[in-house]
Amino acid sequence: YKSEKNKFNPKPKSSELKLANKKYTPISSIKLSPDGKQLLYAYNDQGKIRIVVRDLKSGKEKQLFKYGYKNVFQETDFNYPILAWHPTKPEVSFVYEHRDVIKLVKYRLDNDTKMNQLIPTDFQRIYSLSYIDDLNYIFSASLDGFSDLFLYKSKNRNYERLTNDFYDDLDAEYTVLNGQKGILFSSNRTTNSIKEIKLDTILPLDHFDIYFLPDGSSEAQKITQTLQFSERYPYMMGQNKIVFTGDASGIINTYVYNITDRKTNPVSNLDRNLIRHHAVKGSDKYITTYYKDGMYKFFEENIDAEKMVTPQMTQSAISSEIVTLPILPITEEPKIIENSIDEKFKFQSQFDDPAVLDPIKVRQPQPEENKFQVNINNAQLSKKPIEPYNNTRAIAANNKFALNNITTKLDNDILFEGLESYTGDRQQLLTTPMGFLFKANVKDLFEDYALEGGVRIPTSFNGSEYFLVFDNKKSRIDKRIALYRKSNEYNTQNEPNQNFLTRSKKTSILGFYQLKYPFDIYRSVRATTTLRFDKFLQLSTENNSFESPAINEKRLSLKVEYIYDNTHDEALNIKNGTRYKFYVEAINQFDLQVIDGFAFDLSKGFTGIVGFDARHYIPLLNKSVLALRASGATSMGSQKMLYYLGGVENWFFPKFDNSIPVRNDADFAYKVNAFHLRGFNNNIRNGATFVLTNAELRIPFMQYILGKNRGAAFLKNMQIVGFYDAGLAWHGKGPFSPENPLNKVQIYSPPLIELEVEYFRDPLVMGYGVGLRTQLLGYFVKADYAWGIETRKIQEPKFYLSFGLDF
Repeated sequence: YKSEKNKFNPKPKSSELKLANKKYTPISSIKLSPDGKQLLYAYNDQGKIRIVVRDLKSGKEKQLFKYGYKNVFQETDFNYPILAWHPTKPEVSFVYEHRDVIKLVKYRLDNDTKMNQLIPTDFQRIYSLSYIDDLNYIFSASLDGFSDLFLYKSKNRNYERLTNDFYDDLDAEYTVLNGQKGILFSSNRTTNSIKEIKLDTILPLDHFDIYFLPDGSSEAQKITQTLQFSERYPYMMGQNKIVFTGDASGIINTYVYNITDRKTNPVSNLDRNLIRHHAVKGSDKYITTYYKDGMYKFFEENIDAEKMVTPQMTQSAISSEIVTLPILPITEEPKIIENSIDEKFKFQSQFDDPAVLDPIKVRQPQPEENKFQVNINNAQLSKKPIEPYNNTRAIAANNKFALNNITTKLDNDILFEGLESYTGDRQQLLTTPMGFLFKANVKDLFEDYALEGGVRIPTSFNGSEYFLVFDNKKSRIDKRIALYRKSNEYNTQNEPNQNFLTRSKKTSILGFYQLKYPFDIYRSVRATTTLRFDKFLQLSTENNSFESPAINEKRLSLKVEYIYDNTHDEALNIKNGTRYKFYVEAINQFDLQVIDGFAFDLSKGFTGIVGFDARHYIPLLNKSVLALRASGATSMGSQKMLYYLGGVENWFFPKFDNSIPVRNDADFAYKVNAFHLRGFNNNIRNGATFVLTNAELRIPFMQYILGKNRGAAFLKNMQIVGFYDAGLAWHGKGPFSPENPLNKVQIYSPPLIELEVEYFRDPLVMGYGVGLRTQLLGYFVKADYAWGIETRKIQEPKFYLSFGLDF
């Protein structure tokens, strides 16, 4: 690098322009106004586009148009927008693409009016745009995969194809050259004729040259002619010069073609590739942009076309020339030295001497040249005739499946919504116990189909979970079919005067069908229907249990969700972006019995649910994040949902608060935990409606010490967290409704005492504290130390240890 330090001539800092874009945001398109006084440019921040006009004298900028959103998951398309100035009026036009639809916008700068027009769907892609007059444009575009030149008439949305061949015609600019109006463009064609050419079996891979096509002519004039290098982006500059970019030196530099003497001169010697440039006929100003020092820089200068500059050749450019390689010297065989043998050393034998043998003929090496020549870039390979396509030999491809992965781990994640039926034992609802999970995933070659099956056995070995999931992603609408079975045995809560132990068994079977329709990569709507069977059975432990009937429940549900998610992971548990979902669900309990008698009831109970969950992640201090969350749901109908607030998800040692009463005069379909509310046990509040908010500041402090993505996983993923939670749950119309049993205590001592005491207890509970997170043995472990606030009183702190990411 030191040897090359003084061999290049970078742009002077005095010519640099400070534009409104962020230093890491690329400028995808730049265009000078015809008089050179204004600059139109667009910058592209990962798909979020802004088009700005700048007065070069005053430096004032005005945003004309913006569209799109950041997309970090797909490659950014820097082809759009495409900009153009009207040659005589204060008007600009630009082309952009929205959901595969190409749109043309005309914008008047004097009155800020704009006109939108849909480009005909025949056009697959547009590469350049140039005005002819008020209504007509020149396009470089593709209809069938090949880029050609088109005359587009915006008045009636018609177009005329000017070239129709398999060559690439790009960078079209309508201009006047030597008194002739025509199109200046770059192409990799090998002929000047623009007549229609049928598709050859091999596409052209030649380098690009500059051409000029006069109006009405069938022959293009070749401006440059180089065999090994390409010239692109030609523009008229001044009255008799064409400025374009070329890579003859191995680095994209600026070149000027003088129309008068027909000479081409390099006018820059950059140490990096030029990204964009522009010049106009009515000015000698020249605008360029390239990437340097971690940012996209912009320069305004005047070119001295008479000054000779010799660009420094790179190694790749040197290797494009014919190089001479020495060959290895020929090694001659050693000569056999024949010496006469003394008589006394001759070998004696009783056998006669053999017949005289003919001498061995040694092939003499042919003389070779000391050197040979080879062109590295144009090495001639042996060519075989191209075999014509024969459809009778074609074989239809079948789906090919392969085992994608096998997972064995210890976890307690919730599977399939985690809803527990309220009927049966009415036991406490705690977090899912730890279990051994075994699952395998099979996918086809194109990942259109996936099959996953697994089993989880709790560490207490008192139950099991089985699931099988099939995904069909071949079409736009994704389909999922799943089967799930869960069973577990547990001790039943005994009555006060009951001296014996009872055990129960609960079994749930779900059939699951889901349709997912994506609007784009961030937004989708999902419809899920579920058929569920729950069975509750008291196991035989004593005489009374033999007579206990089994309870069977059957429910059919439909859930519709709208989901938006543009989050991405900057690091483990460090996200950026926003995601939310809104959902409605209808659950109907029915009865259909054909064994031990016939029973049919279309609707024994109905549950309606409306809910949301929204999360926003704000990046801070380069590597940290402030995570915000709000969630809530309400249920209605003859059978409601019962939500328990308190605790954390995947808590290792969950506890249930029995001091908070549950409404006994209501009928509930399911019970479910609403996490996270730290500082309390499960059931600090309960109700058919809940609202919960969380805020976490996550600081990966070891990354500030070690650097990003450095060190072992245990260290680089270690985070210190400060958090604040708040939530409330209630029955009835509001938190202070008399239907809430929160503020009531009933005291019974029959037959003399029966009291109901009312007192104030704030329905809103809050918690705050600190935590530590890190990755340990492949698991993301969370440790939290929190203080709860109930009825404006700070409670004793609680410690939580759990698995899982995010909230």
